[in-house]
Amino acid sequence: TQTPNYSYIYSTTPLSAAQLDQQTFTSGITVDSVRLTGLAANTTYYFYIYNDCGGTDLSAYDSILDYGMRIPLLGDHLSLFALLMAVVMWLYSRMTTANQAASNDPTASSMRFMTLWMMPIMMFFICNNLSAALSYYYLLSQLIAILETWVIKKFVVKPEAILEKVRASEGKPLPKSKWQQRLEMAQKMQEQQLREQQKKRR
Repeated sequence: TQTPNYSYIYSTTPLSAAQLDQQTFTSGITVDSVRLTGLAANTTYYFYIYNDCGGTDLSAYDSILDYGMRIPLLGDHLSLFALLMAVVMWLYSRMTTANQAASNDPTASSMRFMTLWMMPIMMFFICNNLSAALSYYYLLSQLIAILETWVIKKFVVKPEAILEKVRASEGKPLPKSKWQQRLEMAQKMQEQQLREQQKKRR
């Protein structure tokens, strides 16, 4: 197995992603601990460790654009996987809500808005500062769900055939279940008993 090559840098102030890219890391560390000298007492230090693993480390966010400043709720960078995950989540929500009939119910409209717009935007802001592996997991799960939905609609369930059956059954009385038949018989027997009791009283 290849020994991981760790690089580190420390500072007395927090550094943004853009500032870290401009720093020179002390590299070549392959042991679990490092002895540092020349540190001042009663001073807070911020340590940043970089693991050179060939670009396959998904434990940190995958930044494709660094702003150079920290934006509230968004951070100082733009994550590619988080952006792709939000776009694919919006596409999946649009696919699942496309066949829903328009409703005048404000609750249904609010739920549709939340599913279609608020959830992807909220998940983007949440995952932008998290590890790329989490965004990658959500991205793959949404892509698999889209593929499953497309296969089911294309080869398993035929919406046109279902609509034809629904239209053909419009206006026809629905068949009664055994429970409904027994309930009607019990009601008829009860009504008959009441009529007989009324006749006896007369």
